[in-house]
Amino acid sequence: PDDEHSKWSKPRPLFPGVMMNKPIVTTKGEWIMPTAMWHRDGSCRVMASNDLGKTFELRGTANIPPARRNCDEEMIVERRDGSLWMLVRTAEYGIGESVSVDDGKTWTEVSDFQKHTTSRFTLIKLQSGNLLLLRNGPLNVRAGRDHMMAYLSDDDGTTWKGGLLLDERSSSYPDATQATDGTIYAIYDHDRGGEKEIVMAVFTESDILAGEFRSSQSRSKILVNQAFGENPSKGRIGEGPAPVTDETAKALVTGKPRAGIKPVEGQIRRFLFAADYIFSDADYVSRAGRGLNQIVPSIKEFVFSSMEKTEVVCTSPGMVYVLTPAPARNENSVESDLLAQGFVKTSTMEMDVLIKTNEKARSENLCSLYQKELKTGEKVKFGNWGILVF
Repeated sequence: PDDEHSKWSKPRPLFPGVMMNKPIVTTKGEWIMPTAMWHRDGSCRVMASNDLGKTFELRGTANIPPARRNCDEEMIVERRDGSLWMLVRTAEYGIGESVSVDDGKTWTEVSDFQKHTTSRFTLIKLQSGNLLLLRNGPLNVRAGRDHMMAYLSDDDGTTWKGGLLLDERSSSYPDATQATDGTIYAIYDHDRGGEKEIVMAVFTESDILAGEFRSSQSRSKILVNQAFGENPSKGRIGEGPAPVTDETAKALVTGKPRAGIKPVEGQIRRFLFAADYIFSDADYVSRAGRGLNQIVPSIKEFVFSSMEKTEVVCTSPGMVYVLTPAPARNENSVESDLLAQGFVKTSTMEMDVLIKTNEKARSENLCSLYQKELKTGEKVKFGNWGILVF
């Protein structure tokens, strides 16, 4: 608990923030497995096994600076000099790196490596000794979750060659393996909120270097699986969506600076998008990866306060946004309070950004987005229930 705000503090669920990636086997015969406990000091945890995976123990940790902490999803390879190289998913930059020269016992502080969308990538060592990197978009460009690309490094990640476009469409969370004949198989999701497909690409190192599928066995966009469940983010819950927009909706403003905010009660919390509690007195958590920060990249924080009362004072001018269900969805919508204070409903699609603990997505919790540019000293106040983000 935060002593200064113990009234408002409560334990945060850990289950979405505990993860592991595939282990590697080093030249010494050790199994090294990256695991993580997100959003804390030393979150990148390295487990080791000397008995072929029967038992593991914590070998060491790598620390991500607070401003870069996200969903670590780190991966490790052993370099030619015997050092271990870790790449980590980070916030606001993309991919960070850390190095260990003592078999994973100690690690350098995670530092910026390559710009990349805030998403999972893949790093593996191939039979040739070259490294394979699967990522979204061109090298060192922070784009979106599309244009899945493959790159090769023959110098342990110092430089990268090639650039094979596996899929220009919405694509994310790649993984890969290599067959004994050298063929590389990569798998990833395509349009996880719409088509909900798992897709595979088959290629070789020479294809990567050439930047095109040249080998006879190479091919892309192979459908592996497709889900057909209803998609909450598109409103197909219960009786379907309320209108996405109406005659009062306005275009979203994203280019202006965000306002400085001081809560009258409660506290400011960083929006983690990873099952973070939203209210101090209600069991709602944010849904990981719902994409609010992709719609409004400037959104970093929210006001953590009672579900019944949110009240803030603007300390520096800028934009703020409020998430609340449309009145047609939920009788507890604070739309009328917001409109009376000069907020405008935006024309963005309703968002499935939060869920009640241990419940499935429900139609009454789909949120619309409202916006306002505040002046210094201006106040915003509303009741049950809305979330002020900025």
